[in-house]
Amino acid sequence: MTQGRSAYPFPVMSWDLWIDYLRTDGEGLTHGSTHNAAPGVRLLVGQHVVVGNEDADPAVARVVSVGDDGVVLVAVLPGPVDGNRSLLCDQPATT
Repeated sequence: MTQGRSAYPFPVMSWDLWIDYLRTDGEGLTHGSTHNAAPGVRLLVGQHVVVGNEDADPAVARVVSVGDDGVVLVAVLPGPVDGNRSLLCDQPATT
């Protein structure tokens, strides 16, 4: 393998938080787990992160809550990551 080049002929996608897009509640929030966050990612309420899984395109989502039990609720935004990339630089509001 050449240094700096992927062994795969297609782009390898990555995300901050692995989610199952079908795990939604009655309010339309998608459920995830802190255990499924990428190494080094700290999930904070109000923060925007890239979410995804192996079977679907990644998306940007807003972290709505992080429970003491590790359950993370996110609101997945419509559209591709590129359309919401500017939100990934934001910081959560402090109270």
